[in-house]
Amino acid sequence: MSKIYRKSANANTRRRVCARNLKQKGMLNMKKILIAILACSALAVGMTACGSSGSTSSTAGSAAGTASTAVSQVANPNYQKPENISTADDAQKALEAGNRAYKDGNIDITATDAMRQDLYTNGQKPYATVVTCSDSRVPPELIFNSGLGELFTIRTAGNVIADFETGSVEYSVDHLGTQLVVVMGHTNCGAVAGAIEGHATGHVEDIIEDIRPSVEQAKQNASTDAEVASLAETYNVQHSIAKLRESEILAQAERDGKIKIVGALYNISTGEVQFL
Repeated sequence: MSKIYRKSANANTRRRVCARNLKQKGMLNMKKILIAILACSALAVGMTACGSSGSTSSTAGSAAGTASTAVSQVANPNYQKPENISTADDAQKALEAGNRAYKDGNIDITATDAMRQDLYTNGQKPYATVVTCSDSRVPPELIFNSGLGELFTIRTAGNVIADFETGSVEYSVDHLGTQLVVVMGHTNCGAVAGAIEGHATGHVEDIIEDIRPSVEQAKQNASTDAEVASLAETYNVQHSIAKLRESEILAQAERDGKIKIVGALYNISTGEVQFL
């Protein structure tokens, strides 16, 4: 903007010099002087407009470059989910692509009024059910770059499974048609750490009691104390999957090939999900 102001000031100076020179030489009468001044003004304004247009073009070019970058990030094939998610394998590929986008800082979740109205009118049809920990550092929708209506999420401390959790998964499979069920644990899980320490109060003790078998298994197989927590987190995921398979509805659906139940572990430091 200051550049345009400087050009305008220079234009005014050129007009004054032009008129003064013409008058001093006595080449024009007053009428001709006025005509000459107007001509000089038109020339100056044209040059100023030219400078302004160039600046605008430069700004537009910069904006276009930014838009191009944004499009290239969204269009990155590493982040693209299958166009039609019709199988459990498609659903897992969608989660993996979403996690890559999240890990690289390229999430593009949107929630428009049109999307809300469509889900309100036509109902939900999530392509995956995710059972995971209540830890605030483990939000499945962000981790998998997923928006409204994509995931059916069930969260409990330590991603433990009891009747309510099993019933929720059964509902997602039997009523919503979800084909992929993911039980996802995470590193540095506080519930697992509590089970390793071996003491808790109130109803937290119920959670610890459910995780304790995984901790005991980890202690038998770990070579160091640090390895106990890592193994226990993985064993706890496997333990929760085993409890889901105690459901006749889920076990039958898996035998019939209608669903796939898999485990996963989320690294809260790197942002990466490893499917087990």
